Amino acid sequence: MLGLAGLPSADNQFVFNGDFVDRGPWSVEVVFSLLAFKVWQPDHVFMNRGNHEAEMANHFYGFFGELEVKYEKKMTELFADLFRATPLCHVINNEAFVVHGGIPGPDPRVWWKGIDNQISFDGRNLQISLDEIENSDRFMEPNPNLNPLMVDLLWSDPKGKEGYGPSGRMSSGIYLFGPDVSKNFMVHNKLRMVLRSHEVKAQGFRYDHDGEYPLITIFSAPNYVDKAGNLAAVAVLTNTGSQLQGPEFLQYAAQPHPDVPSGAYAVGGPLHPDGLVEA
Repeated sequence: MLGLAGLPSADNQFVFNGDFVDRGPWSVEVVFSLLAFKVWQPDHVFMNRGNHEAEMANHFYGFFGELEVKYEKKMTELFADLFRATPLCHVINNEAFVVHGGIPGPDPRVWWKGIDNQISFDGRNLQISLDEIENSDRFMEPNPNLNPLMVDLLWSDPKGKEGYGPSGRMSSGIYLFGPDVSKNFMVHNKLRMVLRSHEVKAQGFRYDHDGEYPLITIFSAPNYVDKAGNLAAVAVLTNTGSQLQGPEFLQYAAQPHPDVPSGAYAVGGPLHPDGLVEA
């Protein structure tokens, strides 16, 4: 990725859009590299929290196990604190909203039993502003009952049909949202585009909602969990002084790596600390 996109600098700023850890045996090395970039270029490197920057996910999907094996258990507490402090989104040039998952869910909240892809219900009665997102309390673990806005930003996904719908992810507090929903959010907040991640895309990116107010998924992990066979991509926006140009997309494929299973440190994995026996 860096071979294509270059290193961070004043003229080459980066937003890393969450899910830095889990489901890979080198999460420690990845997140320390990103943090090193942040220390090196604090005004030019930015990080968004993803749904895997959370204690429950880190416990089950490998990051905490990897930390215990490579360092010590105390590190899990330190990273939990770090992830709770990580921003939920960024806005570039007052035009591009960058978030890991999606945009605010329905108002009022709608709850259902089971999943029915034909369900669709109307958008919000009141739009959420960027100020409300900025002033929300992010220093906690995501919970659809306690902080639904955080869950929306970390977990929700776009869909083709208008309105909101149920998601098959995790719990009934997570939503899908249609192109009308994303457009209304952008119009209300005077935005031009939404860039999000959270879903594998075969080419590394996809215009999930196109038109005048596009919503684009960017996925930067090639051959996800060594099985998906996908390309990865980076979105490049250029500031011309008037408004952002782009995005253009830099695509890349997976590179050879040591033969370690992607879930090696996850619960039940061969390298999880509960499964290791000292010689």
